[in-house]
Amino acid sequence: MLQAVGNTKMVPVVRALKQQPGTDVVVCVTGQHRELLWWTYLLSGIVLAFYLTRTGNYNYGGVSCGLRWAIFLTPLWLMALAVVFDRSRSSTFRLGLVICCLAVSIFSAWYPMSRAWQQPWAYQLAEEWGWTHPKPGPVPFDTIRYSWLGKLPELANHPQPTWVELECPSEQGTPNLLRLTLHADQTIGARRCAEIEIEQTIDGTSERRSFLMDRDAFAAGQPVAQVLVWNDAKVTPQQQLSDLAFVRGLPLLKAYHPGFERYLKIPLRRDAFACQRAAAQCDHSAAPNQPLARYRCDVWNSPEIPFGVARVDFTVKAVATGEVLRNEVWTVTACHPPVAPTTPVTIEMFDREEPIVPQLQRLHDTAASPSP
Repeated sequence: MLQAVGNTKMVPVVRALKQQPGTDVVVCVTGQHRELLWWTYLLSGIVLAFYLTRTGNYNYGGVSCGLRWAIFLTPLWLMALAVVFDRSRSSTFRLGLVICCLAVSIFSAWYPMSRAWQQPWAYQLAEEWGWTHPKPGPVPFDTIRYSWLGKLPELANHPQPTWVELECPSEQGTPNLLRLTLHADQTIGARRCAEIEIEQTIDGTSERRSFLMDRDAFAAGQPVAQVLVWNDAKVTPQQQLSDLAFVRGLPLLKAYHPGFERYLKIPLRRDAFACQRAAAQCDHSAAPNQPLARYRCDVWNSPEIPFGVARVDFTVKAVATGEVLRNEVWTVTACHPPVAPTTPVTIEMFDREEPIVPQLQRLHDTAASPSP
């Protein structure tokens, strides 16, 4: 009779001895795996209990196909699985149950191979069968939007004009600058227009131009061509086309689609800004002999900031190859009047069914309206 202490290195020897006639093989274990199993149970229970007690927010890392809170426990679970599998060999039912669970686990790992940032397949199936609460969609705009500008600020009651400044990183090290300034209102016929000055510095070259924007047409969601007004007789058609493309954010007229609310941290203050995302895109060729390119504009609109924008991304890709030809990320770094030093979002706002951004817009409009 040969006694062999449990060790994976002894497995070939034990198997060979079992085939020898007259040999009685007894395998003894030290219980280390049993202790590992119980420690795995204990640590897993502590980790899951900790996160489940954080009832304020269960979103730890966004949408993911796996339990991201417990990824670091995976090695322990794998070793514990080996112990459970070994114990289940004596029972056909338990062994079949373990194999079925392992097959489901393998499928769960294979299913999101194309894109990890999605809900697990079980959650998607529950949504399809109607077992979950319907997911609320994006908050629609009050009117159609054809511009990345969220709003036109009203004239302030202070001597300095209202402005907002955005920065974009450049390859030269010095950031590119874009400043939008509201100087005054002008009446052109029956149209009340805001005088907007654009000052842009790209790779050390500065450009400044001005145009008028019809406030009523902008608020009504009219196309940009009906919003912009030029009262300078020297303006050229090329300059008008450039102004139209600048306000649209795209070379062609396309409506912006509303997105979900997101919180964005920018240099204006420490607290994040509640924003509603929006995006528009179009395919356009700059010249008849040039390949088709896809222009996309993604914007984070916030009612707390002048002109209603916290960040805007401009992306150009080749339609045929998908190659990124241009990618600019413009983030607000300064503005006047300054924003509130802390966020106006309160706990009571989350208790209401209304989204946060419309509540902030109403709060801002109330504060900006003149008192009777």
